[in-house]
Amino acid sequence: MIAFLRGQLAVKSPTEVVLDVNGVGYRVFISLQTYDFLPQTGETCQLETHYIVREDGHYLYGFHHRTELDLFKNLISVSGVGPKIAISVLSALKPEDLVQHLATANVRILKTIPGVGQKMAERLIVELKDKVSKLAGTHTTNWLAGGTDQAREDAVAALVALGFTRQVAEKSIAAVTGSQAEPLKTEDMIRLALRQTVK
Repeated sequence: MIAFLRGQLAVKSPTEVVLDVNGVGYRVFISLQTYDFLPQTGETCQLETHYIVREDGHYLYGFHHRTELDLFKNLISVSGVGPKIAISVLSALKPEDLVQHLATANVRILKTIPGVGQKMAERLIVELKDKVSKLAGTHTTNWLAGGTDQAREDAVAALVALGFTRQVAEKSIAAVTGSQAEPLKTEDMIRLALRQTVK
């Protein structure tokens, strides 16, 4: 199974990208949420991926952050929800908003998503309400933060190793990266977070 892909962004569009990984071009389907976080064509890009094999072909779905990937897996586990509808849901709503609407049984919002009607919205709520509530607050803190996912995770792990609780570490890294226009390296995140803590 392909867990993630890291390579040069050769082609990008709101629905799919082509990643050049050591000379091999991988076509990956994405959501609009992930599209908003893509770098410029020609730059390095990493996507969390989910690989699906069907009778009509093999398909890769890519996500900017693990939270979105986890939500995608939960969505396609629901009867009647295929990858296309799952991507449509994730394109319409940010991960944290989707979790909230499912948790609060907001059928009105969910049924406005293309491909999701009244019955499917109700089914999503019944089957996913408890599952996705566990995702709230786990990875969504870092969703809008600058820097790569791996760099942020490494920075959080380093702060935890220094004695910070994971919750405090995640908030500190989110605070320092969210104020930066450009992605930060792991060491820069740690240094800024420590400086902020000292203050």
